[in-house]
Amino acid sequence: MLISPIGAFGTYAEYVAVSAEAPLAAVPDGLDLVRAAAAPTAGGTGLSLVELAVPLENQVVLIIVAGGSVGSFVTQFAVNAGASVIANINAIAERRMRSYGVVETIIRSREGIHRTEFGGSILLSA
Repeated sequence: MLISPIGAFGTYAEYVAVSAEAPLAAVPDGLDLVRAAAAPTAGGTGLSLVELAVPLENQVVLIIVAGGSVGSFVTQFAVNAGASVIANINAIAERRMRSYGVVETIIRSREGIHRTEFGGSILLSA
């Protein structure tokens, strides 16, 4: 199955006719089709959020709900753009966020986010 890449125009369908030059990406082996179909949507939304906040280099960015599908993309895009990212997440996502290169995590609990001092310059709610 093929999914249109981020930034391409199109739709999802069981069958579609395309030219040989169409900008398509093959679904990697081992990735189920539901996750493959969702990736361009979450990734495109995350990329749009980060593009609205540029330039991010040398900025401190707090990302709310960084562990979700859109937030995971936002986090990675922001880190790759040179931002120091603080990730608001649940405890389960902490190791994954650290692997993305976040500088700090704020673990939210069932009681919600507790007051925290944020001296950064950009707040993104994914």
